[in-house]
Amino acid sequence: MIDTLSHEVKMSKLLSHVHYGTTYKTEPYWLKADRSSHTLTLLTNLSLKEWSYLRQLAKHWQVNIQQEYASERDVFRYVDVHLLVVKSESIGILSHNSERNIARLYARTDYVCDMPVGILPSSHLLSNWKKSHTNYIHLLAQGDVLVLPHFKLLPHHSMPTTKSQLLQYHKEINDSSSTLPLNSNPTNIDHWIETTSLYKVDHYEHHYNPIAIHSKTVVPWCPERFLDKRSACFFTSYMSGSEFYVLPIDYAVQLFARDTLRPIDHVIELRLYTKYYWEQCVYQTRQLNTLGLWAGPQSLHVRQQCSRVIFYWGKRFIQK
Repeated sequence: MIDTLSHEVKMSKLLSHVHYGTTYKTEPYWLKADRSSHTLTLLTNLSLKEWSYLRQLAKHWQVNIQQEYASERDVFRYVDVHLLVVKSESIGILSHNSERNIARLYARTDYVCDMPVGILPSSHLLSNWKKSHTNYIHLLAQGDVLVLPHFKLLPHHSMPTTKSQLLQYHKEINDSSSTLPLNSNPTNIDHWIETTSLYKVDHYEHHYNPIAIHSKTVVPWCPERFLDKRSACFFTSYMSGSEFYVLPIDYAVQLFARDTLRPIDHVIELRLYTKYYWEQCVYQTRQLNTLGLWAGPQSLHVRQQCSRVIFYWGKRFIQK
């Protein structure tokens, strides 16, 4: 039966919350890499106008792999490009959350890391990953997430090559500005500065939006109702039981900010996310209670995040 369906129908079934016309022409592996990238894939979604960033990211990632590149073709030896063409602007666009799911679906490694446009990983991420990722396999296999702290740079800063150089930049930024590093509260940057070992995020909040490595298959998929809401992806994982651990050496750097939404879209996304937060609280509470897990440790994250929601909406779902 599946073999008789057209490609666009298959894609519309995979992405059941989007308009059929937005998946009318989806071409997986429009450009296909010569080889895979050592068990870890960086995912990014962009438009043709942002192609220069993809070239920059590909060069940066290949330097991680080979320490050299010879030509434009060599730059893309490790890049799979999946082409998404919208049939008509009148039927809307494919959300970035849906694009993230497509990129993750076609990733050819067991572990993935979503890298938004404008952000680059540390230059030693891949070498450190190859050396130590076996230490984290048990965490990733149970749905846990590995966080890369990410920072903004001043215009005159070059890409830092070590944690110590990054911390020098960080001190300079703190001395000249009151701006906090990205995701400073849950990630606990002060602790990251001092540590040399993996540590757990203790104070998760539902707007947490880190750069993170996770299993391709174990964690939930991004909710496709949002145009561009990475925090919804992580919130769904957290409510499903994922723990977040911060890597002690690696990091990510934001070169420039990218805003894909109009002001009205931001308002709609925020209101929709508030309702989604309540929805997930009620849904997860009911599921855990039905499975007889509410009194156990599996419900810890839901209890921490949803006490107010449960008080008003969820009491009737919980057996006394």
